[in-house]
Amino acid sequence: MKLLLISIALGLGILFMGSLDFTPTINKEIVEAQEFLLIQNYEKSIAKYKEILKKNPGNELKVKIYYQLGEIYSTNLGKNKEAIGYFTKVKELTEDPLFLVKSEERIGEIAYSFSKDFKKSFQSYKNLSEFTPKLGNFDFYQFRMAVSAFKKGDINNSVGLFEDIQRKSSHKYFISSFYYLGLINFHRKQWNRSLVYLKEFIKRESKKDLVVQAKFLMANIYESKEELKTAYDLYYSILGKYPNTQVVQNRLKSIYSRRIARKR
Repeated sequence: MKLLLISIALGLGILFMGSLDFTPTINKEIVEAQEFLLIQNYEKSIAKYKEILKKNPGNELKVKIYYQLGEIYSTNLGKNKEAIGYFTKVKELTEDPLFLVKSEERIGEIAYSFSKDFKKSFQSYKNLSEFTPKLGNFDFYQFRMAVSAFKKGDINNSVGLFEDIQRKSSHKYFISSFYYLGLINFHRKQWNRSLVYLKEFIKRESKKDLVVQAKFLMANIYESKEELKTAYDLYYSILGKYPNTQVVQNRLKSIYSRRIARKR
């Protein structure tokens, strides 16, 4: 597999360059489609590309047009269903590693970040993680696969993937795995196990906003365990730092009232 191809940009000016010998008519229509795209006339650009497809060009050109249509529908129009349809057509039509990987990445990203279709994103990142030889973004694919498994409710698979990440201290998402294992055990109501992971995460994480989020979860756990003083102190420590200040204030008031009631 020519992995160096993976790093080639699929930009507007590069997409249709290569060994293809376009007829003068098709070459003219491709230029027109690209010009419409440059001036952000997306509907006319799409129409022009579809006109070319009706002429049944060779598979190599079809692949490039399908990919470009997928990009227009996703990036420019936010029509995710249509975009995934075109990226899927690319996968069905080619064995070129460049287009296979880029199309799978786009499907995974759209499904994960926009459609919230975590079943589909899991499968895309699984496919990418299984490329041989291993792709340069393997750590990212494995992490996204683990999060997708968690979000689609496949908890056991998610735990297994995060534990695998945790066995490799050089993994790019090694630290993040502690947070997610803490979060998973939080949802399982396995409070003590969750606390162990969250404390380990806080020891290692340098990003303050992520540490605040972990402390918020820990405070929730201590509150659930009826360890109200510890919960109160943790909530208080992130007051003004947690994105939703009102939520923290409400938790502090609630715990304060409960502690007063206990003393009566």
